[in-house]
Amino acid sequence: MDQALKAITIILFAGCWIVGVISWFVAVICMARLPFNTKAGGSNGWLRYNPLNVVFNPDSLTDRGLILRTRLWKALLVFVGSIAAGGAIRIMAHLITAIAF
Repeated sequence: MDQALKAITIILFAGCWIVGVISWFVAVICMARLPFNTKAGGSNGWLRYNPLNVVFNPDSLTDRGLILRTRLWKALLVFVGSIAAGGAIRIMAHLITAIAF
């Protein structure tokens, strides 16, 4: 039973890690493409100094930019969720082995 619990824990933790890495790369790609999908007069004021701040200003994005912005937020949410799930799996595995043995 102990070996099965270890194997299940490792598989679940690795799955969370893989999902987190993939979602991080999706977020990076969306973030890199986002400044190129702004409207013609969209880089006014503080957007001139840091074009990645366009994430917080959806009025200056085109339709494609809004889609990328939504994908970015979803990817970041999945990334944070996978980190939380991986941490919860690790804590549960530690508690189960501490109680059972």
